[in-house]
Amino acid sequence: MTIESHSQRRQKSTVKAQSGQNLPEVDFRERVGLMMAWLLCLMASIAAGLDFLVDTWQPNLALLQAGLLLILPFVLNVKGPQTNSPQSPASDQRMFAKWTPLERVYPLWLSQTILALIALAMIGSFGTQLLGTPPCYHDEYSYLFGSQTIASGQWTASGPPAFAALFDQVHVLNEGTPPDGQMASRYYPGTSLWIWPWVMVGIPILGHWLAQVWLVLATNLIGRELGAPRTGFLAAMMLALSPGLATFGNLLLSHHPTLAGLALFWLMMLRWLRTHQPLDALLAMTGLAFAMLCRPATAFAMGLPFAIPVLAWLIRGPIDDSNSSTLTRKASSLVVMLIPIVAGWGIMLSYNHATTGSFWQSPYQLYTATYTPRHVYGFNNGIRGDQSMSPKIWKAYDQWADNLTWPLALQNMATRLCGSFLWTFDPLFALAAGLLYWFWCPPDFRWRWLMAGILTTHLVHFPYWYPGIMGWHYVFESAPLIALAMAQMVISLADRWAKEQRPVAIHWLLVMCIVAGLGANASIPGLWDSRRALAYGSIEYPRVRVYQQFDDWLTRALPDEPVLVLIRQDAGEIAIDHVTNEPGWQAKVIRARYLPEILDPQDPGALDELAATFPGRSFWLADPKERLLQQLRQREKNPAHNGR
Repeated sequence: MTIESHSQRRQKSTVKAQSGQNLPEVDFRERVGLMMAWLLCLMASIAAGLDFLVDTWQPNLALLQAGLLLILPFVLNVKGPQTNSPQSPASDQRMFAKWTPLERVYPLWLSQTILALIALAMIGSFGTQLLGTPPCYHDEYSYLFGSQTIASGQWTASGPPAFAALFDQVHVLNEGTPPDGQMASRYYPGTSLWIWPWVMVGIPILGHWLAQVWLVLATNLIGRELGAPRTGFLAAMMLALSPGLATFGNLLLSHHPTLAGLALFWLMMLRWLRTHQPLDALLAMTGLAFAMLCRPATAFAMGLPFAIPVLAWLIRGPIDDSNSSTLTRKASSLVVMLIPIVAGWGIMLSYNHATTGSFWQSPYQLYTATYTPRHVYGFNNGIRGDQSMSPKIWKAYDQWADNLTWPLALQNMATRLCGSFLWTFDPLFALAAGLLYWFWCPPDFRWRWLMAGILTTHLVHFPYWYPGIMGWHYVFESAPLIALAMAQMVISLADRWAKEQRPVAIHWLLVMCIVAGLGANASIPGLWDSRRALAYGSIEYPRVRVYQQFDDWLTRALPDEPVLVLIRQDAGEIAIDHVTNEPGWQAKVIRARYLPEILDPQDPGALDELAATFPGRSFWLADPKERLLQQLRQREKNPAHNGR
């Protein structure tokens, strides 16, 4: 046995990674930590393989991952050829660069081109089959209404000419009839502003696709800014292949516009922490301000960790004339940070005043107080909401909200964390990244503030009763941070094993990455359904088999003339609602609710009043469930029309 000097042992156990970080020295405690993380990951994958965990982590996929984990101890015992000298980093790098793509740093132009093409291909292939189909969530119709209203140059649209309650639309404020009545999306204006240009060109979802591409490219740049180009590239690739991001990138929700702003904020704020240049600060806060206009709570959560280093820099150091240049730079950075935030709040307050009549009450707050008081933020929301005396409460939807208690809040937090792991890329990788944080977290302090956003986002949404769409949409914006954590874990392990000359282990790591990508995106008949396929099915059903089929039936059944359709809906149905209209009341088909207590179709006088406010239209009663269509009033003399 060769007796090594202390310096030789130290050189063998410490490596300078290509990203520029120092990997920690291997010692007994570290080996125990790595072994415990391996054991916990193995137990989790076996539990998923036995179907003890969530169905979304397919059992056969989990068992395959468990099998790969089982052979890892044997793989680690296989070493590559030894070099003559322990002090030969250049030859080591050339040797190990040939083993896997994990060891390569691609030129920026090449990596960005590859990532952009893959990101666009993945999100486009998911969504092209759904182009032209109606949205599936109430929120999407609300954002569309908001963008169509903005296209007319206004924050609000005119209310219905009469019988306002018949035209209530989910997540759209409906404050009565003109001259004072108006309608507006309940949501904050940023998302509608983002969608608006693409509504004008007839492809509303295109803006979300472009946001996805920008997010992927920005993640690659973030890795490079942190001195970890391989981490950035791998994290960006994970996001491009993420089944969750492909899903939400094809929904007209607020998350992708929010991420577009946050990606700019993260990139430029990390840069500002290095340069302290006012332009970097201006761009960073512009991104955060836009994110605030989309999802204020999420923007606050993501910005909060960075407030610590910003404030520390502003108050640090002597304040005297000899440091006038430093003071000038600090003052400049502070001013340019405030400008976008003040501008963003100006837009928000203007929107509030236009939609609610108050600068300090948002349409979100007014809608909740008016229609769904149990859906408020905070604990005991159900108890507080049940005390509301609002006459417009949508009872079925309102009662859907559970009363938030501490046990439910903790359960929701666990659900959101699990959803984040499942839908970002791969649950096993995300679990390993969390367990090995102590191992891979680089010494660059900027990583800490970035990763803290995962925690603050979960904490900000902790006091809310609903876990979220697919169990994670309230913390959706943490996905890029989780991807960076997973990628940094993979690269750290690859660097460790490259230094220890374990080529088979690095190939094992690459195989794990490939299996994770297959589990996320490729269904294998008889083995598993990919999470991408599961997610696609969850939105394809309501879009195509519910909304699209109803729209097609209604188009075939109705005459080719301006009509108003009263739609009979199950009072207890909260997931599906067919009463959606564009602003302006000029559409060929206007939809209204069948509410006989407000307008009795058998009362000719009531129909006359409705016809006077919607002249030149025939009137119909539709039953989506039974596919029955009954004419109530003719536009002109013609035989009764049966659209069955």
